Amino acid sequence: MELRCWKRACSILFSLALMSVVLSGCENAETPIVSSPTIFTKQEIIIGHVYSDAHNVNKACLEFEDYVEKQTGSALQVTIMPNSILGGNENMLEMCALGNVTLVTPSLATMEMYAPEWSIVSLPYLFSSAEQMYAALDGALGDYLKATLEDTEYICLGFNSNGIRNMSNNVRPITKVEDLQGITMRVMNNATYETWMKALGANAVPMSFNDVFDALSQGIVQGQENSASLTYDAKFYEVQTYYSITEHVYDMNAIICNRDFYEHLSPAEKEIFDYAISKYLIKHQRQMEAEENDMFIQLLADSGMEINILSAETKEGFQEALFEVYANSRATLGDAVWALVEKYQ
Repeated sequence: MELRCWKRACSILFSLALMSVVLSGCENAETPIVSSPTIFTKQEIIIGHVYSDAHNVNKACLEFEDYVEKQTGSALQVTIMPNSILGGNENMLEMCALGNVTLVTPSLATMEMYAPEWSIVSLPYLFSSAEQMYAALDGALGDYLKATLEDTEYICLGFNSNGIRNMSNNVRPITKVEDLQGITMRVMNNATYETWMKALGANAVPMSFNDVFDALSQGIVQGQENSASLTYDAKFYEVQTYYSITEHVYDMNAIICNRDFYEHLSPAEKEIFDYAISKYLIKHQRQMEAEENDMFIQLLADSGMEINILSAETKEGFQEALFEVYANSRATLGDAVWALVEKYQ
C-alpha cells in the first residue's frame, strides 16, 4: 500500500515538473503568430538601407529576417542590402516604387519630396525629447503623414529612430548660434534642412550621404550633422575635429514598403510581417538606439574628437534665430498640421 502511494506521489511530482518545463519554455520561446497550419506563398522581401552591418538598424533587420523566415518556414525569404549597396535613400525609394526593393528606411526628411507636410518634422527643436517625437509619430501626427502617401506606390508602416542629430566640424566648437557663421555644412538633399541651416548662419551644401566622407576629407564641406551612432559608424571622426551636442533634431526613419507587395500579402502573411515590423524594426531598434547614444558619444571622444554640450539656454538662442523659419512653415503648411505637433510638445 505504501509502495503504491509512493509511486503515485512520484508520478504526480513528475507530471508537475514536466508541466513547469513546458510552461517555462512557452514563456521564453517566440510565440508563433499563426498557430494553425498555413500555406505561405514563396516570395522575397528585399530590405535596403544606408547603414553598416554593425548599426542597430541592420541588427533590427536581421531580427526581422530571422522571425519572418522561421514563422513562414522560409516561404518569405528576406534579403538585406546594407551599406548603401543599392544607393542612397532617394535611389532606394525609386526602386521601392518599382517593386525592386520591398522595404526601405529613409530619414523623414527624404519623404518631403513626396508630400510637403513631411517637412515639419525636419525643423530643429520641434520636440524636446525622443519620447515626444515617438508619441507624435505613433499618434495623430504619424497618422496624418502616413495618409499623405495613400495615392502613391508606398505605404508607411511606422517609424524607427535615426538618432539625435548633433553637429560636427573642423573649424571650431559650436557653443552658440554665432559659432556656425560662415562654416560650410553638409545637409541632406532637403529644402527644409538647407533653409534652417542658412538661417543659423552656415553655408548649407545639400549632398547625398554616400559622398559626405570624401567631401569632408577633401575640404569641400567643413562640417555635417548626424547622430553620434551614424557619425561614428561612418568614421567621420577620421576627418572631423569637433562634435557639438546640439540635439537639434530627434530624427526618425519612415519604414516604407512597396504598396502592391503589402496589399497582396495573405492575412496570415500580413500578420507575421506587421508583428515583425512592430517588434524588431520599431520597438527594439528604438531601444537599441537610445541605449547606444551615450556609448557612441564616448567612442567619438575616444577617437580624438572634442566634445561639447549645449545648455538649454543656448538652445533657446538657436530657436530665436529660427523664428522666421517656423513662421514660414506655419504659413505654408497651415495651422492644422502644426496643431498636431503642438499636441505632443
